[in-house]
Amino acid sequence: MRYSPGSMHLSPVEDDPILWQVMRSRYISHEQLWRCALLRNSITPRSTFNWRATRLVDNGFLQRLNLPATGSSAVYSARRPALEYLASRGECMSDSDRKVRRPEDGGLGAALHSLGLNDIYLRFTTSGALRGWKWEPEIRAHNELTAVPNAKDYDAIVHLSIDGHDVKLALEYERLAKSSGRYAGIRKLIDAEKQVEVFLYLAAHYNVLSFVRQHFESTSRPVYFGLQGEFAENALKMKVVDSGFRSKPLGEALLAGAETGMHRRGLTVC
Repeated sequence: MRYSPGSMHLSPVEDDPILWQVMRSRYISHEQLWRCALLRNSITPRSTFNWRATRLVDNGFLQRLNLPATGSSAVYSARRPALEYLASRGECMSDSDRKVRRPEDGGLGAALHSLGLNDIYLRFTTSGALRGWKWEPEIRAHNELTAVPNAKDYDAIVHLSIDGHDVKLALEYERLAKSSGRYAGIRKLIDAEKQVEVFLYLAAHYNVLSFVRQHFESTSRPVYFGLQGEFAENALKMKVVDSGFRSKPLGEALLAGAETGMHRRGLTVC
């Protein structure tokens, strides 16, 4: 039986996490969505998961996109009934995030950016160091609705445990480079940031990484730069460079950056 959107029975245990992940990722491939389910220790068989995803598409909660350029057979985005349902379940989202987005609205690049960021999230989870991940829609809602916002709507705010120390970092994924003017503005925002101490840029290509890094040479904040492909292979052992082009393993750099940031505020790393 085909239900009208919003009238079908949704399982808080099985359906809600799927809708939640699609909404916060904006765009996510079927395989990425399944891997996220596995990370939640889902005991649902793959065949049942496939059926649930198809049912959510057929009943108007998810949109299935076939985008050959992504290299994925199916990519999902949330439709309006899903957003309204999640809002009724207490999901906090900004006004802009309650609007349905399509690839043609922001270009195919928006979907490709989301898929790349999903891969970074999944790699952080398998590193064993991830303790928390705040997605960009969560950060945007926080920044619009709180008196203590972040300076920027980052791609993610990541909580890690490295050698027994807690590290919180702002993550930016650069698939393509922005203009020099935009990076000048972003550097000023990062310099003024009071909620996060460490900043990490992961770029899709070396030329992008090099272009971005040069715009942060005058910053006093701990900002690190690395390649997405190297992170996929080596996670916290990958080599990153700081704004002065000094190289360190990522885990070591993040610890040093957190300590520098804490000292700047007169605190100590936990």
